Amino acid sequence: MLTLFAPGVANAVPACSVPLERIIQTSSYLTDNMTVHEQGPASMTLKHKDDPRIIAAFSVDTPAPSIGLSKSEYISFYQKEIDKYAATVQGQDRAVDTSFFTVEPLAWRVVESTSLSGVGPVLEGRMSIRLAENCLVKASYIVPDTPNLLSRWKDLSTAIAELRETATPFVLTTNFEREDTAPTGLLGIAVGFIAPLLVISLVYQSMKHYSRLDAPSRYTKVAIFAMAVMACGLAFLQRDVFMNGLYILKYTDALLMLTTCAVVCVAAAFQEQKTALLALITGAVTGGSMLASAAIGWTLAPVASASVGAALIVVAILGFLSWTLSFGTE
Repeated sequence: MLTLFAPGVANAVPACSVPLERIIQTSSYLTDNMTVHEQGPASMTLKHKDDPRIIAAFSVDTPAPSIGLSKSEYISFYQKEIDKYAATVQGQDRAVDTSFFTVEPLAWRVVESTSLSGVGPVLEGRMSIRLAENCLVKASYIVPDTPNLLSRWKDLSTAIAELRETATPFVLTTNFEREDTAPTGLLGIAVGFIAPLLVISLVYQSMKHYSRLDAPSRYTKVAIFAMAVMACGLAFLQRDVFMNGLYILKYTDALLMLTTCAVVCVAAAFQEQKTALLALITGAVTGGSMLASAAIGWTLAPVASASVGAALIVVAILGFLSWTLSFGTE
């Protein structure tokens, strides 16, 4: 269940700048009906005053980063993990229920039936409340699965869910990206990577006769190397966005395009005519792809993407001209 409640790339910011105890103390039910059994720097275990079999354990963690994602995309990240876990529980012939709270602070909950040694059948709940970009409060609680304790289960489960409201002073809302921006999944790969590759292939075939020119000039190789540097620079600038979008293949097309451009250009810097021609075409098409992404809002860095895209096109043209104009003069 660890990956279920804290998957993804962790932020460098420590989890929750507010002490966990202060967050729990906002609930009157937890403070009035539960006593502290164990407490650590980032964890706390409570037991019910009237029945020590009723236990609630709390801890804090850093949630998955939201950079580059809309709210629905962020929720789907956790939804997939929870659905996978629920399927595992159902495969064991145990009852399980999942729910999401889609209004900030975001939260998700899993309730399942299980059995504990010395206690017997119990209801077990696990809930995560995302109070801020760097603060995920996790609760795991159990109540014996008996009819006379059903009201205790409802009260405890409700109190933990209501931390979303009682802990409002500690909530920092997230500026998620707007919905339906860059395409995701295989569609995004097809539109942003496969299509440009087809364009590169067609243009290369139509210009293949230029590969019979003399070896690329020194200036052409400088231009090709410069395109590799620019592609790597733009990829590095957006590295956090690219890495965070990998699981839904969002912005991955741009990453693949920039990587292809850099690899081809580096290879061409040490090769001859055919590879040089391919590198110049790849640089120009990659530049056009970056410009298009910036124009239609498929990037979180439109200025950088547009600038690098335009530069790639200009440098590719200059590199080609320095090659063709030098033919027959050297």
